[in-house]
Amino acid sequence: MKTSDRKAGEFIKNNSDQLAKEILITHSENKKKYKINMGDDNPGIYLNEVKFQLAYLSESLLYSAPELFFNALSWGKIFLPSVNVPSEGIEFMLRAMKETLKVKLPEEIKSSAVDFIEDAIKIVNDLPSQIPSFLNSKRKLYSESKKYLELLLVNNKSEANKLILHLVTKGTEIKDIYLEIFQPTQYELGRMWQMGMINVSQEHYCTAATQLIMAQLYPYIFKTKKTENVFVGTCVSGELHEIGIRMLSDFLELKGWNTFYLGANMPNDSIIQTIIDRKPDVIGISATMTFHVEKAERLIKAIRDTSECSNSKIIVGGYVFKLNDMLWSKIGADMYGEDLENAFKKVSDSVLTA
Repeated sequence: MKTSDRKAGEFIKNNSDQLAKEILITHSENKKKYKINMGDDNPGIYLNEVKFQLAYLSESLLYSAPELFFNALSWGKIFLPSVNVPSEGIEFMLRAMKETLKVKLPEEIKSSAVDFIEDAIKIVNDLPSQIPSFLNSKRKLYSESKKYLELLLVNNKSEANKLILHLVTKGTEIKDIYLEIFQPTQYELGRMWQMGMINVSQEHYCTAATQLIMAQLYPYIFKTKKTENVFVGTCVSGELHEIGIRMLSDFLELKGWNTFYLGANMPNDSIIQTIIDRKPDVIGISATMTFHVEKAERLIKAIRDTSECSNSKIIVGGYVFKLNDMLWSKIGADMYGEDLENAFKKVSDSVLTA
């Protein structure tokens, strides 16, 4: 990680609110100068998008990982049309951002941020404007996952629950229900929200319903014979996307691990105390949002600095780690789980090689 990149990232993070306002001014002046209407006549929506992109830019700079920023632009290019802002507005915003940061950033660090933005301008028009469905007709339980999602989208969690319990009584493995129904439908909900097909309240309702239905399966999960292996799973402070790490904890419990799932938005001190008390073989840390990577790094450092926790291995997971192959190692983790099945295998293998 380059020192100049990290300093630029810290400066932007510490001054993001003021920088966003300055970028909005530059953007408005450019619209008048070039007589362009980008469909962004609601300054509140535009300002929020700029803050969002600055958060991703700062984190990308902190870890010298431009892919994180490029992904955020890709997300915005797909999302903005759902709020009546043309996707072409992303490039116009980048140019306003570049102009502003060239003026506002200290001389010794401005080139780092400007280089990231210039690279983004070169690729932004080639970024996808659509996302294919995560429900693959070639996958096992495709029809069941499709029906399950349809029931949730019409607010019928009772029938969705019956569908899952019926599969279990028919002999479908709980592992398959997690991998073939819960995981892809969660991905699909995220895709639908990003594309404006559902609103955020629908996405939250469906996720909460899935968590409730998962809880109905616990009598089957917790009846397995226990080994001596211990796992502590948590999200970083402020991270509310908890279902992935919860699924991993359930998977391990199903295979006999003693798991301690701490959920979302857990303070670091409480996490470390649990680790001291439970002495886990493996600690799982989840961070989905790019601007939570630094929080994951701070948590890992706090764990490493606590002598009672030194024997535990750490696995990280979450969407952000898909974007850069080595991001997990940059923040001090021992391993990274690409998805539920991959994370389960790596955690299981880690105790065999210890």
